[in-house]
Amino acid sequence: MNKLTNLITDVRHSIHLEWLKYKNNTLARIIIGVFTVAFSFVILYGKRIIPNVSPPLPGLDTYYTFPTVWDYQGHIGNWLVCVLFGFLMVHFVTGEISAKTMRQGIINGQTRWDFYKAKFLVIVSLATYATAIYIISSLIIGIWHTPDMYFSLIFDTNNLVGRFWLMSVGYLTLAFLIAMTFRTSGISVIFYFGYVFVIEFIFRMIQLYFFRNKAILFWPENSIEDLVPNPLYKLPSFWMEKEWGFSPVLSSWESIITSSFYISMMLLLAWRLFKRRDI
Repeated sequence: MNKLTNLITDVRHSIHLEWLKYKNNTLARIIIGVFTVAFSFVILYGKRIIPNVSPPLPGLDTYYTFPTVWDYQGHIGNWLVCVLFGFLMVHFVTGEISAKTMRQGIINGQTRWDFYKAKFLVIVSLATYATAIYIISSLIIGIWHTPDMYFSLIFDTNNLVGRFWLMSVGYLTLAFLIAMTFRTSGISVIFYFGYVFVIEFIFRMIQLYFFRNKAILFWPENSIEDLVPNPLYKLPSFWMEKEWGFSPVLSSWESIITSSFYISMMLLLAWRLFKRRDI
């Protein structure tokens, strides 16, 4: 019991210290504000576009009613977490390194493990905040647009809430590892977005060209993205599945297991890098 109490106290203390560091950070406030507003309302802008879309794309109600609102709102969150919170995580880590607050904290008695643990708690906190906004916004949008609701329909999420949280942890962990590797803001940001949007995609397409099989889906970023994939990939008529001969997305459990493995490996690698490098 004492160990649990000490652990809770330690976690609360670490979170409090991180809060004191970043509560007046203007860039963090802007990014979190933009994330919250965009996540809550960007899907509604689709009402101006979707009515003009022809089959086989789904009709308007599909995007806003239960249970499919969880899928479409989740995929919007996928992009926003990747871009906004991924950038924010890089900013947090490299900012402390460049401002030498990390070095000063360790000189003042904070251990490397304390610093690492605090950043992991930042990852968990941002992922939890993103998931909370996902739940609240999806519920409000779904309740507003679904004419006939019942409890099982509203919460028919197909484990998407848990997968969304894990996806958020995945992107933030990737950003954390890259920031700990390059340690400067500009290079870290370029490499993070370069890897997420370009580098891995190129390697996957090379692999697809020479070895057309499902193995191309098990790369780190794709495993994380497939936790909350583009719902349109699930359409029976989607051309990629017909051309490739296999589904373009991992199954729920494949993505959960694979991304959990990569997250563990990235956290371990970040810790080992941090232990061995000068502060």
